[in-house]
Order: sequence, then C-alpha cells, then structure tokens
Amino acid sequence: MQNNSKISVCIAYHNMGDLISDLIDSIVAQTYKNWEIIICDNNSTKEEQKKLDEIIKKYKCDIKLIRTGNIGTYSARWQCYKKITGDIIVTPDSDDYYVDSEFFTFLAKTFENPEIDIIRYNYTRNPDANTPFIVTPDEFINASPKEGIDLLKKIIFEEHVFNSLTIHSFRKSLLDKIDVDPDMYMRYFEDDYMFLDLLDAASGIKFSNNVYYNYRINSDSISSTMHQDDRFKEDFERHEKQHSKYAKKWGFDSYDEEANYNFIYKVILLPVVLLTNTNKSFKELKESLKEYYEKYELEINNHSLDDKFFKPYERFLAKLFFKKRFTAIALYIKGFIFVDKVKCRIESILKR
Repeated sequence: MQNNSKISVCIAYHNMGDLISDLIDSIVAQTYKNWEIIICDNNSTKEEQKKLDEIIKKYKCDIKLIRTGNIGTYSARWQCYKKITGDIIVTPDSDDYYVDSEFFTFLAKTFENPEIDIIRYNYTRNPDANTPFIVTPDEFINASPKEGIDLLKKIIFEEHVFNSLTIHSFRKSLLDKIDVDPDMYMRYFEDDYMFLDLLDAASGIKFSNNVYYNYRINSDSISSTMHQDDRFKEDFERHEKQHSKYAKKWGFDSYDEEANYNFIYKVILLPVVLLTNTNKSFKELKESLKEYYEKYELEINNHSLDDKFFKPYERFLAKLFFKKRFTAIALYIKGFIFVDKVKCRIESILKR
C-alpha cells in the first residue's frame, strides 16, 4: 500500500453538539490530506441535527452525512462503512479528537507493510501532558505483525481484555472477510464484538506507544445510561457468544463466562447504578465508593481513592450535580480499574 492511500474516518454521532468540532478540527489539521469523513447521525434530536448541519457547513472538506433512526452505535458505524471510498478506516468517538497532526501520515506509512492489517496506537486523557494512559509492553511493540496477533488473542482469552475500535485503525479489505450483520442493533460491547471479527480476519497487527488520540470523559457518554437500558443483557449475551466462538476457533480450552460477567458487572455496571442514583454529598460519595471497592475486592493499583484521585473531576462534577449526578466519576474509576487490571494481567501472562 502506497502513501497515497485514502483514510476514511467513520463517526457514529448522537447529540454531541459542539464537541464534534474538536474532532473535525483535529482531522483538518492533519498534514496528510487524502481523507474523507463519514458521519452517521444516530437519531439525534431536531435541535442537535440542526447544530450538526451548521457545524458541517463551516468546513470545506469531504464530509458525508447519513441520518438514521435509533439503530445503535454498532449499526451506525456500519452505515458509515457502506459509504467509504478509502483504503484505511479509523472510528473515533464523536466527542474525542486526535492530538497529533502527523497521525494520518503514520497510518499511511505503516500500512505500506503488507503484513499489517491493524494498527493499535496509544491514547491519553491528559492532552496537555500528552502522556499515554497505559504503556504497551515492549514485547508487544517489538513483536512481528503475526506474533502481535497471537499475543493479543492470548491476552483477550486468558484475561478478558476489551478492545476499543477508537484506538485501532484497520484496512477496508478486512470488512469483506468478516461475517457480521451490519443491521444489528447493538449498543454495548460493540467495539469488542467487532474487533474479534477483525482480529480473526487479520494477518498481522502493529502496536505503537505513540499518543495519537484523546479520550474525553463526557457526562453524556452512553455508559452513563447502561443501567437504564434493557438492551444491556441482550447485547451482553451476543458478546459472550462471540467470545465463546472465537475461543474455540483459536484453540483456547475454555472461556470463563462467569469471570467475564463478574468483571463487567462489578467494575462497570454497579458503580454506575450507585453513582447515578445517589443523593449523597461529594464527600459522602467518596466514602461510599471506597466501601464499594473494598467490598468487591477490586484493586486500583497505584491509585488510592483519596482527595487527589477525585480532584481533577471535582469541578466538572459540580456542573453536573443537578443533571447527571456523578456519572463522570463512574467512568473515570472504570477507566483506572480497567487500565490497571489490564497492565497487571499483561505482565503476568508475559512472565509465564
């Protein structure tokens, strides 16, 4: 693949308002100019639809807009995939953005290697410092594309690691090799669900510790309404079947569904329920969270639940106090637990 490869940016959008401007700005700022943007507006309100139209009009670039009913994130992305004309695909969340103007150049150059079908790059939650949220071990960075595939499969099935499409880029050609239903309404686990298909179809993966993406904690994230959505259970069952299928296909003895469910339920679901239904003060809430994680013996390595832990989001939470109470803390803690568990698990597996 030569350096004139076209990059297709596929964005599932829902009521994100002005936040998507930051993402589009970061795409326009890329030094590599052969790209297109496809946005699927997934059932935004009329007011938000008008706002999105106005935002798009500001940019004199290749932006395609698709509008649908409430079809979920998974299906919305597939609506974008159907319209792409590029060779390389990225799928950022509409409220995040890229932090390096050389990112697309990096993608085009890396994909010149025909053995690489997927690129996994690093992200930050502190764009000012531009520091990686978790450092990928050298064993992954130095692995050949084929070895990288095998390493990632091992981590996924022995330690239940989830994979976000937002920090992966992949060749369009993989879409022709995967067996999925593009019209499936799937709101939760959509990244991990599809990533297994992509991983199965890929011949090689490249890992990079370079920070190219900023993940933004947003109170309107879909995670904040998980406990209110009756599709959670249905999507979770699909997710489990997908994992079981590939565990068998890739030669793993078994897939511990109970362990995976406990991880999702305790680390993701219950804290959201606790935090979004509390009437406690900020101080009382911190104590409740400490009790919660002690009760379920969930480790937060190197991150104690003290005032320093909560400080970065205290001002943000104050603004949300009467609207969506403390959702951001749930997402923030979820992220730290996820990152630290993954880091410890990766290190333990590599020592075996």
